[in-house]
Amino acid sequence: MVAWDLVGCAVVGFVWGTTNALLERGVKASSSGILRAAVALPYVANQAGSLLFYILLSSAEVSVVGPLTNALTLIFTGIATQVLSSKTDRNKSAKRQWPVIALGASMSFSGLMLCQHRA
Repeated sequence: MVAWDLVGCAVVGFVWGTTNALLERGVKASSSGILRAAVALPYVANQAGSLLFYILLSSAEVSVVGPLTNALTLIFTGIATQVLSSKTDRNKSAKRQWPVIALGASMSFSGLMLCQHRA
């Protein structure tokens, strides 16, 4: 796997993760659905991430790109959700989620390394 493929996976994971959190926030605040900019802009960015993902699939190993991108998406979704919720919800329960995100990230990458290990 080339370094650009890893950067591409990180970019797709970041775009998907942040847009997931922004879409959730936009849908909760909107009654008119996709017609609102708070939903439409993250949706378009999410689709651009999907296009980049398909380009990555054509140039790299699917068995690496798929799990790596999805693990990064999970991590970035957790981080973006926490950042957005801590800015809007001033409660202390949001601060308690960071250890859970760190545990999930370490388990995701541990599983990825176990699956990719070639004996």
